[in-house]
Amino acid sequence: MMLENRFICWTTLIFLVFFSCHRTDQKKESTPTTGIIRIACDEMLKGIVMQEEDIFERNYPYAAITIDYLPESQLFEAFLKDTVELIIASRGLDSIEKKFLDQQKNLHPREFPMAVSAIALVAKAGIVDSTIGFSELLDIIRGKENTRVKTLVVEKTRSGIPGYLMSLAGVKALPGNFYAKDSLTAIIDYVNTHPEAIGLVDWSQISDSDDPIAWQLLDRVTLMSLGNPSDSLKGKFYQPYQYNLQDRLYPLTRTLTFITRSGKNDLGLGFASFITGDIGQKILLKAGLLPLYQTDRWIEIHSTGDFKVVQ
Repeated sequence: MMLENRFICWTTLIFLVFFSCHRTDQKKESTPTTGIIRIACDEMLKGIVMQEEDIFERNYPYAAITIDYLPESQLFEAFLKDTVELIIASRGLDSIEKKFLDQQKNLHPREFPMAVSAIALVAKAGIVDSTIGFSELLDIIRGKENTRVKTLVVEKTRSGIPGYLMSLAGVKALPGNFYAKDSLTAIIDYVNTHPEAIGLVDWSQISDSDDPIAWQLLDRVTLMSLGNPSDSLKGKFYQPYQYNLQDRLYPLTRTLTFITRSGKNDLGLGFASFITGDIGQKILLKAGLLPLYQTDRWIEIHSTGDFKVVQ
C-alpha cells in the first residue's frame, strides 16, 4: 500500500510539473499585440526604430520588444546563423543569402519593405561648390584621382554603406583614400577640418527636421547635391529630400526592410504590420523618409479658394 501511494504521488508530481511547464511555454507564445520578443536592427536606423517601438508599446501595453542594434554585417551574420529570427535592415536579402537559407536551412524568410531612405553626402560647412556628378562619384569610389575630392569618409567599416558603394561602382575593394570614423559626429568634425573630403552618411540620422540633434548636426555641414545618372549631363543635381526620393531623382537610395524567418503570427509580425500600417508610416513620413504605404489624402477646394484635407 505504501509503495502504491508513493507511485501515485510521483505520478501526480510529474503530471503537475509537465502541466506547469506546458502552461509556461504557452505563456511565452506571443500574439501580434502581446508578449515578449527580441529582434535586431541596423544601428544606423536606431533613431527611427526607437520611435516606432515607443509608439507601438504605448498602443499595446502588453507587448514588450527588446531590440539589439548592430552593424549591418553583424546583423545579417546573426540572422544567417540562427542567432536572431527577426531583423530590420537597410536592404533585403541578396541572392547568395537566400540561396544559403534555402539550401542549408530550408528556410524562406518573409520580407516587408517599409520605407525608402538614402545615403547623404556631406561636406565642410560653407563650401562654394556643393554639387557632384554621379559618374564623378563612381570614379572616386573606383580610385580615380579627383582634383576636388581627395577623401571619402563613412561611419564604421562594418556598416552597410561600404558594401553598397562597392556594389554600385562594381569594385571588390575600396581605394586607399576611403576612411571610416567611429560616429556621425566624427565624420562631421573630419569634413570640417578637411575641405577636400566628403562624408557619406545614412540619411535617416539627420533627416528629421523636428529632431533638434539632427538639425544641429545638419547645420554644421553642407548637404551635397548629387547628379542623377540619367540626366547628370544636363546639370541637374538633387538632395535626398522626400520629393526627390518620391520622384526617384536622388540616386543613392536604400529600402528599409523588415525580415523574418518565423512563420508564426507573433509579436514580430505585429510590429512589422504596425510599421507598414497607417501610424508607423506617418512616423516615417515625419522623420523625413519616404513611406512605401501612404494613406490617400483627398482635398476639397471651395469657390472661396479655401481648401481642406478630408482624409
